[in-house]
Amino acid sequence: MENNAGKKEGGSALKRFLGLFNFFDLALLIAAALLAVVLVLVTVLGGREDTVTVRYTVEATGFEDGIEKLIRVGDPVMDIIKKYDVGTIVAVDYEDTTRDVVDYDTETVVKAKIPGQVTAMVTIETEAEDGEEAYSVEGNYDLRVGSAVSIRSKGLSFSGTIVVVEEVSGDE
Repeated sequence: MENNAGKKEGGSALKRFLGLFNFFDLALLIAAALLAVVLVLVTVLGGREDTVTVRYTVEATGFEDGIEKLIRVGDPVMDIIKKYDVGTIVAVDYEDTTRDVVDYDTETVVKAKIPGQVTAMVTIETEAEDGEEAYSVEGNYDLRVGSAVSIRSKGLSFSGTIVVVEEVSGDE
């Protein structure tokens, strides 16, 4: 049989932990924790002062003729993969889809039209943070020329490449 003289018996770990602090110490710890939470929230949620309006154009190729009815100005746009709202369509232009081919007579590369296909130039406007290397939507979706995107509007889902990114001034 062991002798437990001098040792406290029973009690949970929480009671033993709280026994090390008096009421004033606990009040200070709780206040410090609340202050830390408030600072984190203000930093994360309040850091949107440097947002600007950005307009970017996505080039989407290989659509069949007649696609014009499915991509509409005013439709909201969402990224298919990350599920971010990435803006609203403000303009759509269509042009013939072409591809580079070699003209063996002149030994040059020329553009050849692909019959029955069009390329959509979809211009989207959104609010974004002005970063050092790219504009950022919702803090985690970067807009930069050359980036591949997969997006969905009300009428159509499509993939393309960002070909233009520009900041919109207030007087446009």
